[in-house]
Amino acid sequence: MSFLSYDTEIFANLTDIDAKSKIILDKSGYIEMKEISESKLIKLSKSGNKKAFVELIRRTSPKIYSLCWRLTGNQQDSEDLFQETYVKAFESIKSFKGKSEFSTYLYRIATNIFLNKKRKKAVFLVSMDNPVETEDGELQRQFFDDSPSVEEQMRRKRDIALVEKAVNLLPPKLRFVIVLRFMEHKSYEEIGEICKCSSGTVASRIFRALRKLKKLIEGRI
Repeated sequence: MSFLSYDTEIFANLTDIDAKSKIILDKSGYIEMKEISESKLIKLSKSGNKKAFVELIRRTSPKIYSLCWRLTGNQQDSEDLFQETYVKAFESIKSFKGKSEFSTYLYRIATNIFLNKKRKKAVFLVSMDNPVETEDGELQRQFFDDSPSVEEQMRRKRDIALVEKAVNLLPPKLRFVIVLRFMEHKSYEEIGEICKCSSGTVASRIFRALRKLKKLIEGRI
């Protein structure tokens, strides 16, 4: 029986799972979930304890859902990716060695699922107010100003839509590092751990992505 068939409402009603949720650890009774460490929950999950895994979902779901939403750009696809990520995580949790944070493990699973599907309808809003420092030098990312006039606000909305369209045209691997860096605020080292590549490779991908975005936007797509 899959984790999903164990409780089909787990994913649809995550907000109903609170700190009062409990699991049976032994015959002596219950211990509140909030008192159990993440490492213990992982150990219990590896032994097949589904309720322990539900607590892991409760603790990590805000970060993972945020990532899924930003990658897919719509509710239906983000919920699908979110659910698939946790189902895959539960099915393969025995392979988790604990060398990284559990959230990093989940990021990696979500990344692989997303890249494999190569979704083409993702829409993102990327903040590009300051230049980025990369191993290849500095690349200016100033596209907007903060003028409060109506005319400038309308222009800004058009520019935002233009950036969204440009990001949507990036290859999945470049799109993903843009999301992690500028929306999830991950460091180059953290992105490298998630993508299983060096920070130098991450910097190179970010630079290439920003260069492509700049070219697309300057050419008005």
